[in-house]
Amino acid sequence: MSLEVENKWHVLPDKLENELADASNVAFQIPDWDPVPFDDGMRWIKASIYEGYYVKYRIERSKASIVVRLKKWEFGESEPEWPLR
Repeated sequence: MSLEVENKWHVLPDKLENELADASNVAFQIPDWDPVPFDDGMRWIKASIYEGYYVKYRIERSKASIVVRLKKWEFGESEPEWPLR
């Protein structure tokens, strides 16, 4: 793993974990998947970064839950739009 990828592999998940530190009932929405729990979402993020993808997330909060929407794309591709709900 290159130093740049290794840095992203640590930084993005750590940043997200900090943003969700006080949260409960968190689900991750991965494109083309059913919602998954926190641990599976974090594994997907790390695996995607390790495989060389760019990854972004968006946190959507409601009174009942928190949904973390994810997207990824490869170098040379345009960044995809956020999936429709």
